[in-house]
Order: sequence, then structure tokens, then C-alpha cells
Amino acid sequence: MTDESPTGTEEFEPDGGADQETATPTEGGEPAPPPVAVDADKSDKPTPPRPTVAGRVWVGIVVAVILLVLLIIFIAENSGKVTVTFLGASGTLSLGLMMLIAAAVGALITLLVGTTRILQLRREVHRHHNESSPRRRMPRA
Repeated sequence: MTDESPTGTEEFEPDGGADQETATPTEGGEPAPPPVAVDADKSDKPTPPRPTVAGRVWVGIVVAVILLVLLIIFIAENSGKVTVTFLGASGTLSLGLMMLIAAAVGALITLLVGTTRILQLRREVHRHHNESSPRRRMPRA
């Protein structure tokens, strides 16, 4: 319920100031929900900045530098010499460097296999797209 003061202002009531009998019914015959108050503070807050390419590059560089430092520490801590024999050839290298070379070769093999598969899938999608789309003939001049 609302009480009007002599100046014509109304007092706020938690139930929205509307009784069930005075609420405007909706299409289903149910009373309409009370109006939602708009928070003025939300409109005044600036929106956070959107991520940019430069920001992503910066994060990538920081991660790469951290990994490089960890790699240097790994190689320095595993500096003991080992003898490696592969396909009849043998040599002596530090353990850390040998493990780094083995990891790089493994990554290259993975990249080659993955790239081959991606190219196969792209070719298949391209072939499927060309078969399903109607062919347009260019007028001859």
C-alpha cells in the first residue's frame, strides 16, 4: 500500500507497492511481475578492455622466455657426457643436449604426421564442397 504525503510523493514498499488486485494481468491471466529496478552503478562502470593481438603476442613471448629459461636450466643440470650410437654412428654429447635433440625430432615427426592428416581432411572437405555445389558455367566470349 502507498501513503501519499501532502507533497504528493510516495513511500517505497518492498512488495513494489502493487496489490494483487491492482496488478495488470498478463496474457495468461496471472499478475504481471513487479518492475525491475535498473542499477545506476552498473552503467557508470567502464567495460574492461577487450583482448588484443598484441596482448596475446605479449603473453606468448613471456611463456616462451619462461620455457627457454627452464630449458637452459635443464641442459646445465644434465651436462654429463653420454655416448650415443645410432645406425652405426656414435658420438659423445651432453645428456641434456641429447634429450633436447630427441624431443625436437619427436616434435618434428608429430608435426609432419599432423600436417599430412590436416591436408588430407582439407582436400576431402574441398572435394565434398565441390561435388555438392551446383557447377556454374562461365559464358564463352
